[in-house]
Amino acid sequence: AMVDNLSQNRRGKYKWADDQINVRSDLKWQFTSEWDTAEGIYNEGYGPKLLDVTHKRKIIFFKTGVGESKPFALVIDRFISADGQEHVFQPSYQMDVHPYTVAGCAFTADMGDGVTMNIIGSEDAEIIIGQYEPLYMGWRSRKGADSEEFEHNKAPCVRYSVSGVSARCAQVLYPSNDGVVEIEAVKLCRPLNVQIL
Repeated sequence: AMVDNLSQNRRGKYKWADDQINVRSDLKWQFTSEWDTAEGIYNEGYGPKLLDVTHKRKIIFFKTGVGESKPFALVIDRFISADGQEHVFQPSYQMDVHPYTVAGCAFTADMGDGVTMNIIGSEDAEIIIGQYEPLYMGWRSRKGADSEEFEHNKAPCVRYSVSGVSARCAQVLYPSNDGVVEIEAVKLCRPLNVQIL
């Protein structure tokens, strides 16, 4: 995720003399027969000026689906600004080169052979392909067939944006092997209730 079009900048505060390899991760997780969860925090600054925003991400994988749905993942992002100013928070997903469609908050990539990857957000989706400025986005690296060099192919980056001093947004990642899935609406509300209609 980015903040105000600025990327994470962990190196800005990193002290090379420190033995960071022994610092314990703040990752939390829980596994059950019906779902898995994992959550973590990034709070080391964004952009060259190390904009002080905390990003908390929780991922819930519903192994048996919900209701009649297939298994899917729910990604919940929470952003909190320390400076009290309003910012634009932008979680994004770099996809591979496949035909795709976008309808409001829903993105569907056709992977072939009846397989689709669907991303449905709490905000409308923005697609970025082959962009150099203001950020290098919408590119997918692939190894060249006859060399060790990497070639960069234009590929869709799906981005969602939400504004505020603090904000929450969510996306459902819904793979399917039933061909194109018609997802009319997704309700993401508190307490957590996910319904795919």
